[in-house]
Amino acid sequence: MKYLGIALVIVFILSLAIFFTIKDSSRNARFRDEYKNVTKADSFFGNITEMHTNKGISYVTINSKEKYLLDISRNENYHDINVYLSKMLAIGDSLVKKNESDSLIIYKGGEIYYFLLGEIIEKR
Repeated sequence: MKYLGIALVIVFILSLAIFFTIKDSSRNARFRDEYKNVTKADSFFGNITEMHTNKGISYVTINSKEKYLLDISRNENYHDINVYLSKMLAIGDSLVKKNESDSLIIYKGGEIYYFLLGEIIEKR
């Protein structure tokens, strides 16, 4: 009887793991369909009004209408704050992305931060 209880607990834990993996995958697929992947050709500016992150990717809504997927980016020169773009961004921050540029400028709390989309800027 003891082994049956252990087996049921293991099956329950595995079922939960599978359920949450499938749920996470379907949410990511929905976000990838709903949010535009930013390229060099894109340009936008405005305030983040909604935001989701998953595995380093940021899904941001600008000015309550434009939805963009911002790939994993890191700037190691910001040692006193989070160096990952997904950890840096927050609702209310202003973003600027100019046409034919891979740079993203963030205006946050009176400071200006720079990231290269999909790239790592190593510490100088």
